[in-house]
Amino acid sequence: MPQWVGWVATLVFAISYFFRDPKSLRWIQALAALLWIAYGISIHARHCRYCGSIFFVSQTQGNRHCALKAGAAEAHAASRDDSAVQVVNYAELGYAA
Repeated sequence: MPQWVGWVATLVFAISYFFRDPKSLRWIQALAALLWIAYGISIHARHCRYCGSIFFVSQTQGNRHCALKAGAAEAHAASRDDSAVQVVNYAELGYAA
């Protein structure tokens, strides 16, 4: 039974690379890391548990960082003053397109 957990974790990691969205890729890989932790527990291997834990934290914190960065970008875009932007119609000025 423990071997199947390891193979499923490997399969989930492989499948994660078919996702184009970085957020989805990270969450799928975090799930696979949890499977590796379960595999490490089932075979009494500390290194699998430790590596899986480190990878799980890095993936979930990466998602958190991306969400914070996206939120900051949206807040910046909302606070921008676009009234200073002038639109110039070059055809009205006599320039050919």
